[in-house]
Amino acid sequence: MPFKGIKDVLKILSRRYNLGILTTNQTRIVEKFVNKHKFNFFSFVHSEKVVFGTDKCLRKVIAQHGLNSEETYYIGDETRDIEAAKRQRVKTIAVTWGAESKNLLRKANPDIIISEPKELLSL
Repeated sequence: MPFKGIKDVLKILSRRYNLGILTTNQTRIVEKFVNKHKFNFFSFVHSEKVVFGTDKCLRKVIAQHGLNSEETYYIGDETRDIEAAKRQRVKTIAVTWGAESKNLLRKANPDIIISEPKELLSL
């Protein structure tokens, strides 16, 4: 089930920004979720079977999609997401509605921590 308010926020953000998904979940599972909830806001879904090494996957996604790492934000709900993005010099946004607590995320020193999807709109 999607977090309350995320769909409306993604819709607004997708009008101004290139959104993508980088995940360790299988692509078909992510695409099924995206289709089920009509989250047609993403330019790409990139899936790799790694638990540690997300930074290398992120570097690959940046290169494949011609992104500028200085203009890229990585949004994650785990400390390993924040750590991986920092290794690629990508700005980080930690969200508290996922896997790890706000206090644990804070220890990873993300650029920004948010607790509600609508906070993304004011960044």
